[in-house]
Amino acid sequence: MKLLYLIPLREDEIADNPGYISNLKTLFFNTTMTNTSITLQGLSNNSPPLSDVTSINIHPQMVTELINAVKQVPIQSYDAIIVGDVGFIESVNELKKLFSIPIIHVGEAGFLLTQFLGKQSTAITYNKKFLPWINQIIGYFNMSEHCKSIKTLDIEPENIINSNDVNNIKNNLISIINNLPQSINSNVVILSSAGFANMASLIRQHVNIPVVDPVESAIKIAEILINMNKS
Repeated sequence: MKLLYLIPLREDEIADNPGYISNLKTLFFNTTMTNTSITLQGLSNNSPPLSDVTSINIHPQMVTELINAVKQVPIQSYDAIIVGDVGFIESVNELKKLFSIPIIHVGEAGFLLTQFLGKQSTAITYNKKFLPWINQIIGYFNMSEHCKSIKTLDIEPENIINSNDVNNIKNNLISIINNLPQSINSNVVILSSAGFANMASLIRQHVNIPVVDPVESAIKIAEILINMNKS
């Protein structure tokens, strides 16, 4: 199985974030079946920077650049496309119009799996600036009744992606999860950004409820869909 992982970073942003790419590749290695390979595909430097994206209603140019990025590869060589950011929902809808292979959005995959793992979920994001965005995503996927709680770290995305202090971030996440108020009845947590890639694997053994990684979720769903199409 061959997956195309569409990462919404420009080529220069990818070069500037080696830690994030390394985390993604580690997650890919730990998650995929032995017969699955994943190719990373970024955006051209003509695309707006990811830092400009503050809403699920992204700039039309960004949607165009995401589609162009897919058109640059021999799509017939791939079995599925994963859109690797919790936002960018509009791009998924446009890609589905153009290609017949499965298109999986990491946010949709992650929130879908929380419904199987618990009756109520809590989302964790970077900081309070991201609360409106996460609320938009929860509403878009009709998850408002299931995910009624959002918790935040006090950190910028780039600090997670490039941080050498992984243990501090890990310990903060563990503390948030293990101290969720009983009143919110959450029995599953989603790390609601691809920037947390591979972090769930570091904290699962230290918490008492399931922790969902959206990227991991999208990969496993892609593999299931591909196998179903081939059967």
